[in-house]
Amino acid sequence: MVNSIKNDYSKSIYQTQKNTEIRKLFVGEKKPKLSVEEESKISAEEDAILYEKLKSYGYTKEMFDNLIKTGYTFPPHNAPGSVRRAWRQIWDSASPEMKDKMRSFTSMFYGFERDYPNYMSNIQNDIKGYFNLIEDLYSHIQQYNADGDLQAQKQYRWYNEVLELFTTELEKFT
Repeated sequence: MVNSIKNDYSKSIYQTQKNTEIRKLFVGEKKPKLSVEEESKISAEEDAILYEKLKSYGYTKEMFDNLIKTGYTFPPHNAPGSVRRAWRQIWDSASPEMKDKMRSFTSMFYGFERDYPNYMSNIQNDIKGYFNLIEDLYSHIQQYNADGDLQAQKQYRWYNEVLELFTTELEKFT
């Protein structure tokens, strides 16, 4: 199912080039830098950072555990630690305007999951799987550009910007 999100929206030359760049990340010698143990350590660190943040908002351990099981976010709580760290690092350094774009992106991702309910359960849950997801999300957001509506085109630009930042940050782990 991965990389099966295709539509009939014509891609811009830029977008085709970006997808090609993403695919090249894992051609030849390019592999994730982190071992399974290192990835687990980052995941535990990201859980602790999130827990401390939510605790400052009044969350109890039980509330936190429930959020991890049932809460909705991008990337999902079960994403590899490096994927969650890449997203958090973007968030932590983002301007208020970029945070709004990231929130909007998360809503779009919710719609993506609704349109493709089995997608996330079928992806490879590692950095490579998330690069495949990014490629499919680039394809998915073409509908916003092709629509012709000014708001939709604005959203398309936002989502592209968020995906570019996320890709750049995630590349640091390869």
